[in-house]
Amino acid sequence: MKERRLTPWSLLKEPKFVSAMMALAYSLFALTGLIIIFAPPDEVVSRTWVLVGYLVGSFFIIGGLLGALSLHGGEWWIERAGLMFEVGAMLGYVFTFWSLNGNSTTEVYVRTSLSFVVISLLAMRFYKIRGLTLDPTK
Repeated sequence: MKERRLTPWSLLKEPKFVSAMMALAYSLFALTGLIIIFAPPDEVVSRTWVLVGYLVGSFFIIGGLLGALSLHGGEWWIERAGLMFEVGAMLGYVFTFWSLNGNSTTEVYVRTSLSFVVISLLAMRFYKIRGLTLDPTK
């Protein structure tokens, strides 16, 4: 009888495509955080919003790293923490550009709509994994 070798990917309780897409999303979140911190937009630098930018960027990085690292082994509790950081980062992002740009430009409305689409997708992911066990082998 052939012995089946356990790999971290075999422990996942979801299709590999979903895990790959979530890993890509988390990596892009972390990259976004790095861009916000090391190459902030001019509108943030020209005002006193630099600390808020660092906070939002840090949340993007922490959430992205936690999420990406959790997927390989199926550590759902780490991914849940990463999702919370990402939602916080997105809300901080919305707050920042509303505060800087006022409330009359079309760009602000488009950014807000897209941000809430992302927040909704993160909430769906959180809802999907909320009841999963902390131990991926069970």
